[in-house]
Amino acid sequence: RTDLFILVCDYFNLDEKYLKLIKAKGKKIAYIFVGDDVRWYYSMKQEFEMYGLNPVPYDEDYDYSVQGLEMRLRKIRNVEKYADLICSKREQAQLQIREFMHYPMIINIKDFKPIYEQRISSPLIVHAPSSKVAKGSKYVIKAIEKLKSDGFSFEFKLIHNVKHSIALKEYANADIVIDQLFIPGAGKLSSEAMALGKVVLSKMAYGIYNQGFPIDECPIIDVDPESIYEQLRSIILDHKRRKKLAIQGRRYAEKYLDVTHFTNNILRFLQTGEMAYSFKPYFFSKYYYPESQDAEDCINKWSKLIENESFCKGESIYKVPNKN
Repeated sequence: RTDLFILVCDYFNLDEKYLKLIKAKGKKIAYIFVGDDVRWYYSMKQEFEMYGLNPVPYDEDYDYSVQGLEMRLRKIRNVEKYADLICSKREQAQLQIREFMHYPMIINIKDFKPIYEQRISSPLIVHAPSSKVAKGSKYVIKAIEKLKSDGFSFEFKLIHNVKHSIALKEYANADIVIDQLFIPGAGKLSSEAMALGKVVLSKMAYGIYNQGFPIDECPIIDVDPESIYEQLRSIILDHKRRKKLAIQGRRYAEKYLDVTHFTNNILRFLQTGEMAYSFKPYFFSKYYYPESQDAEDCINKWSKLIENESFCKGESIYKVPNKN
């Protein structure tokens, strides 16, 4: 007997009939969005540029057509209509309307044994992109090459397309781990590296982009394409700081990123209605302009699905294209 369905990303391939069926049986649904399943390039670009952030670049196989938009909107609006709880992140929520609980890149902390030792000289730097384009690998490699030419002593490994178990061994042996340079907030690589007691560099946008999640204690070094060289240079030379950050990273992972915290927050919501780390998306309603007439038509088509829902009251859910 199942009372709660926790659905992640493309579970059931988001055929809405499954969501309807689950609700008709009186069951609860918690749905987790994880990234590009809901992040739409054009709305992301508009929001990031509004905050002075670099838009995320994508590989050639990214679908920029209205079909790509429709795939995301169909999923988002059906989940907004039928789920009891939505979990997402602000940086991917430019098309979302309904309040959600922040979903950090969780880990089972018990699976990670920290190794805090930091090499005094020639630290090992690891970069492990899931997508070299979206993660900014060309800027990382450019910074690495410049540091080498400037005479700094370190080792570097680029890890790509290997088994997760092998990648974890490489992270465990590293001193410094570089995640990504565009999307504010820590990804899975950052979570795993901090749990292993490593110094982590990733895009955070501290003080610029409120992520709806506690990051005041986060020890990740904020980097982007413009700052990656200087930040790497500084941390390579500062062995004392590296040792401090390694310990802080593990503590942060234990306090905020362990899976038990997340599951307890889901249970608390279902029992009390109190949502931990909640965020009410506002970009879609206040600022987003469709990039084309086809995009406008697609958006308005899926707005009809939720127009009578309570969370839409007072929201601008129907859109017109940007005429500028």
